[in-house]
Amino acid sequence: MLKRLLIAGLLAAGGGAHAGAFDAAPLARFDAGFERCEQLQPPLRGQRDAAWLALWRTRNDEASRARLAKLRQGEAYRREQRRFAKSRSAPGAASPSSPVAHQCQALLAEKQKADARQATAAARAASQP
Repeated sequence: MLKRLLIAGLLAAGGGAHAGAFDAAPLARFDAGFERCEQLQPPLRGQRDAAWLALWRTRNDEASRARLAKLRQGEAYRREQRRFAKSRSAPGAASPSSPVAHQCQALLAEKQKADARQATAAARAASQP
């Protein structure tokens, strides 16, 4: 489940298709899977929007976060969340070598890269007159 989301996100990100970052259905599925990553990777706790935007290589700014918040209030998002909740099994303890654990590690790494890119861009902007 999460693997398909990560692969789809990375493929779209490679093509520069940022519009998919603001699609309610994949966002709802990602949010459901991200709960599991928050359990497995403590540094990801509370970083749902940043991780989603990093996955899509979209700017993590106030406007993007507001757009995500608006999507989460929409009917398409809630419908996908309900559909996904029906098919989802209860979370259990995953071994450190499980596919989900590896996917969460990859997501954390992608988020850290995005944080570094954003810090570099901010430093460049601050150093310019």
